[in-house]
Amino acid sequence: MAQTLGAIVIREKNSCAMPNLAEVNLTLKYYKENHSCDITVPVGITVSEFKESCTFAPQKEIKDCHVAFKSENDKLFLIKDTEVISSCIAQAKEILLLSMGEQHPQQKTDSESHRSTDQFAWFDNLADEIKNKRLTPGIASLLAPCFGQFWESVFYCLGFTTEIVDLEMENCKHNAWRAATKLLMKWEHKVTKDATLKSLMERMIRVHKYGCTVINWKSVQEIMTNHV
Repeated sequence: MAQTLGAIVIREKNSCAMPNLAEVNLTLKYYKENHSCDITVPVGITVSEFKESCTFAPQKEIKDCHVAFKSENDKLFLIKDTEVISSCIAQAKEILLLSMGEQHPQQKTDSESHRSTDQFAWFDNLADEIKNKRLTPGIASLLAPCFGQFWESVFYCLGFTTEIVDLEMENCKHNAWRAATKLLMKWEHKVTKDATLKSLMERMIRVHKYGCTVINWKSVQEIMTNHV
C-alpha cells in the first residue's frame, strides 16, 4: 500500500509479511526536499530495510541519508543502517531522513536571499570581505563549541558520513569540541576555495531550519563580528 502527499510516495511494509511485528505511526520528514507525511513504521526491521521501503526520492539519495528519531522533548537520536528499529521509537514523534548535503555551495534560494528581517540579518549586514573569508583553525576552534546536542548533524550537512564523524570522535578520545574543530578543518581542506564563512553559515542555517541541533547563535554572531 502506498501513501501520497504531493510529490511524496511512501510504500509501507506489507503487514502480512511480518504478522508478529508491532507498528508505530510517525511523521516522516525528509530534509532535502523539505517534505513530510505520516507513515506507519514496522518495529523489528533494520534502518536499511526501512530506507528500501521509501519511494519518494531516488533510492541512491535515500540510501545516503542519515536516519534519526525526534522524541517528544525534541531530542534527536541517530541510528545506523544496521540497527533494528525497536519498540522504543513509540516514544518518538518524528522520524527524520537527513541529507548529507553537497560538497559545494548551492545557489541561494529566494527564502535564503531574503533573510534581512529575520534573526540572521546581522550576517547579511557583514561586509563581503568578512563573509568571503576562508575558515581558519582559529575560527574553527571558536565555532565548534557553538554546536549543541546532535552537533554531528552540522557535519552531515557538510557532506561527511557517519563513519567519518565517528572515527574522528574516536581519534579525539570522544572530545566533541576537538572532533568538531578537526572536522571543520577537514571540510575546509575538502572544498578548498569554497570553504568560506558564508558557505559554512548557510549550512548552519540549514541545520537550524531542520531543528537538528540548537546552535548558540549569540556566540556565532560574536565570533564572526569581532574575531574574524
